Amino acid sequence: METRSASRSAAVSEVLDGDNYLVWSVQLRNYLMVHDLWDIVKATNEPPKSENDEAASKAWSRKNIMALHMIQISCGQRICFVISLITSAKIAWDTLEEICRIPKNVYEASNEESYVAWTNRLKTYFMDHYLWDIVEATTKPPMPEGDEIAFKAWSKKNALALYLIRESCGSNIFPFIGKINEAKKAWDTLAEKFKPVMVNIGLSQYSTFQMDIQEGNWDAANHFLSSLPEAVSAKISHRGSTALHIAIFAGHTNIVEELVMKMSEEDLKIKDKYGYTVLGCCALVGNIKMAKCIIEKCRILLRIENGDIKLIPVVVALSYNSKGIEMARYLYSETHLEDLMPEKSINGATFITRAIYAKAFDMALDLLERVPSLAIALDFTGMSPMEALARLSFAYPSGNQLIFWKQWIYDSEYHSLFTLPFKCGNWFHMFRSSWILEVID
Repeated sequence: METRSASRSAAVSEVLDGDNYLVWSVQLRNYLMVHDLWDIVKATNEPPKSENDEAASKAWSRKNIMALHMIQISCGQRICFVISLITSAKIAWDTLEEICRIPKNVYEASNEESYVAWTNRLKTYFMDHYLWDIVEATTKPPMPEGDEIAFKAWSKKNALALYLIRESCGSNIFPFIGKINEAKKAWDTLAEKFKPVMVNIGLSQYSTFQMDIQEGNWDAANHFLSSLPEAVSAKISHRGSTALHIAIFAGHTNIVEELVMKMSEEDLKIKDKYGYTVLGCCALVGNIKMAKCIIEKCRILLRIENGDIKLIPVVVALSYNSKGIEMARYLYSETHLEDLMPEKSINGATFITRAIYAKAFDMALDLLERVPSLAIALDFTGMSPMEALARLSFAYPSGNQLIFWKQWIYDSEYHSLFTLPFKCGNWFHMFRSSWILEVID
C-alpha cells in the first residue's frame, strides 16, 4: 500500500526543468523524508549485499526503486531522459544537482554555430571536468550486473555528458539524437552526420552575400542580388541554407519580407541540409510575422514535413521551441485538419502530446474533440496523448487543473472509441486509458 501511494502522489509543484532546482529539491527531499526514503538518497555506505543479509538487501532495493521512481517522475521529459540509465536513486539525485549547477553559457545552443566550433567548445569542457573519457571510449560501457561500482560511476558521467550534448546542439540538430541515451553514441552520431567535408569552392562567391544577410545589411545584399539574381534561391552556406533561411534565424524580419517577394513558390519549398523549409525554421524561432509573410505566398508549406522526424510546422513549433505556444496557435489556425489525422502521420498525436507538455490544454482538447481517435494514436516517441496526460498529472498536487479533461474523457463521443475495439485495433491502449481515468480521479 505504501508503494502505491508513494508512486501516485504528487511530490513537487513543478517538474524539474533546470531553472527551478532549489524549490524542486526542497519539495522532493521533504516528500522522500515523509515516505522514509531519504536515507537511500543521502546514504554514505554501500548498500547491503544479498549474500550477507538477503532481507536487508531486498528492503534496500525496494526503497531504492521507490525513491528513483519519484525522482524520475518529478523531472521534465528531457531531464528525465538523460538519467534513464541510472539505477541508483543516490546517483540520480547527485547527478541532477550537478546538472543544474552547470552555467548555462556552457551549453547555450546556437543553430548557426559550426560543427567544428561546437565540438571544440564541448570537448574543452569535457576534458576540464573529466567527462571526455565517456565520449572517446573505445570499449562498451560496464553493465550493472557485472561491475556495479563501475556502472554507477559511468552512468553518472554519461548523464552529465549526454545532457550537455543534447542541450547545446541546437533545435534543428536535436532530432538526430533525441532518442539516444548514451553520450558516446550521441557524439558519434553527430560526428558522422556533420563532420567537415571538403569546402565547396562554389560557395565562396556567396560569402559576402551571406554575411550581409546575417548582419542585416539589406542594401548591400540587394545590390548583390541585382548582379546575380539566381542567388535568391541558391544554397549559400555549408548548412544548405538559402538567404531566407539565414535571415529567419538572424531575426531580420524586413529582409525576410524582401526575399519572400523575390522568391517563387518553388523557391520557398527548398529545404536546408537538415530537411527544414523556411516555414519550419519560422516555427523553430517563433516569429509569427515572418510566418504570415511566407504563408501568404506559399500555403502548401503548412503541410510539408521537416527534419528526419517529418514534422509539419505547427508540430515543430511545440516540439523544439519552449516559447512556441503562440506560434503554434497561429499555425494551428491555418493548418488543415486532414494533415493532423492519425491515419496520415504521427503529426496529430505529436501535436497533442507536445501541447499537453506545454500546458496548452485548449489546443490539445480542441483537436481531440475534432478527432477523438487521436487519444490513443502514438506520437513520434511512441507515446499516446492519454499516456502523456497521465504523466503530467503526477506534477500536480490537485486534479483541479485537469478537470476539463475528465469531462472530455467521460463524454459519449470518446466512449464510442471503446465500443469498437477491433476498429481501434489495440486492447492495450484501452486498458491503459481506463487506468488513466483512475489516475485523474
